[in-house]
Amino acid sequence: GALSHQEHALELYRSAADPLGTAQSLTNLATVYRDRGDFAKALDMAQESVALREQTGDKLEIAYRNAGLLYREIEDAATARSYFERALAVAARQGNPAAYSPVVGAYAGLLNDLGEFPAAESAAQEALAIDRALGDRPHQGLERLEIGRALLGQHRNDEATTELEAALALGRDLGQREIVARSLLH
Repeated sequence: GALSHQEHALELYRSAADPLGTAQSLTNLATVYRDRGDFAKALDMAQESVALREQTGDKLEIAYRNAGLLYREIEDAATARSYFERALAVAARQGNPAAYSPVVGAYAGLLNDLGEFPAAESAAQEALAIDRALGDRPHQGLERLEIGRALLGQHRNDEATTELEAALALGRDLGQREIVARSLLH
């Protein structure tokens, strides 16, 4: 159902020549296709969204981050890093902590995947500090999870356990199954 609704929304935005709505629909479709396991189609949608957002400048950091997340998921680390670095640059220029934090937090996950544990810890700590100030509890859970992963990679197991247990508690409190599952896994 989500697929047909998003495809219809995309048609409407395209027929209205609305680049912002079209870009958002493409982003939503990329998520649907990713969730269905069709990464080729998800990447097509994400790339088209990036191209539109590069023209408009609207939410460009989100488009770059989302593309980075897709490339991370298909294990193309070099392309993922490139998109995350572009997203970080755009978000930093905006000077908006709420836009910057999700990007640096997601980048921490890639750094952990690559075994760059001290850099991952630093990125996740930076995002956590911002999200504490903003009161963004779901992102705090994800960031504590990434800090825990980074600490595990550095063989700082007691500290990692503390972070993973904090992430687990937040995930349970918020009903965030992804945080709960990943905390338990690690």
